[in-house]
Amino acid sequence: MEHVSLTLQESLKLVFLYCLIVSGLLWISKSLIVSLFNASHEANELVYLFCNGVSLMFIFNGVTYITNALFNNLGTAQIATIMNFLKATVFTIPFVTAGAWCGGAEGVLWGLLLGTALAGIAGVWLAISLLRKLEASKVPS
Repeated sequence: MEHVSLTLQESLKLVFLYCLIVSGLLWISKSLIVSLFNASHEANELVYLFCNGVSLMFIFNGVTYITNALFNNLGTAQIATIMNFLKATVFTIPFVTAGAWCGGAEGVLWGLLLGTALAGIAGVWLAISLLRKLEASKVPS
């Protein structure tokens, strides 16, 4: 299980670094991106908001993909299925709804970021718990 734990750690680092770099590139090029759309003022504000940090939600999407792969490969696909269902419902609908109520379209993005972050954190917690359980149940050689 040590190799699996190390792979999980390194995969999480890679997703974090990659998404941080891409979010940084979005932040740097936000004015260019907005000018390409030639959209309304409100749409431009949403693009700016996304480029100014909401794009970091993809760190947590990547974390979800990693933990789902771990669950599937360790024979616990039901956990991946449950986490996907929860992410699409419990971790999305209430946060997006509350965000929309509190802050309109911008609130929707913030709510989505919060729900995605909580789902990713829950997935990592479950993955670490599963790895610890499997390690503890391993028969010494």
